[in-house]
Amino acid sequence: MKNNFKNGKLNARAECAMLGMVVQAFKKEELEYMLGYIARTLGCEETTGAEIYAKATEFIDPAKTEAVNLSCSTVYGTDRVANIVFRDKDKPFVLDDPDGVLCYTYNFTYPDCSELGYCYFEKKGLSGYHRIG
Repeated sequence: MKNNFKNGKLNARAECAMLGMVVQAFKKEELEYMLGYIARTLGCEETTGAEIYAKATEFIDPAKTEAVNLSCSTVYGTDRVANIVFRDKDKPFVLDDPDGVLCYTYNFTYPDCSELGYCYFEKKGLSGYHRIG
């Protein structure tokens, strides 16, 4: 099997995201790569990073909103999800905003349960931010 994931820095960032840490993801190509790496690592090879990114941005206006972060978490103790965080380009961005931040949550366990909505994050010591809701 050919290994298409040879970018060590992006692999490391994807691994950090899978540990629950929030990592920066500004470029579409990098985000697609990391999503693909995560999907393959989780054994979900039926979808690609590009397909996940397309679903995440289906209702996003790229002139006004952009993806800025990526993290992973487990929901209900079993559902493995990737959280793609968006920000409005013309507004200040605070990841731990008490009102939440716009996210697309891709559910690797049950893809039909993926959704666009608001997620909540908090800072946890030296490891950075983690999703809490």
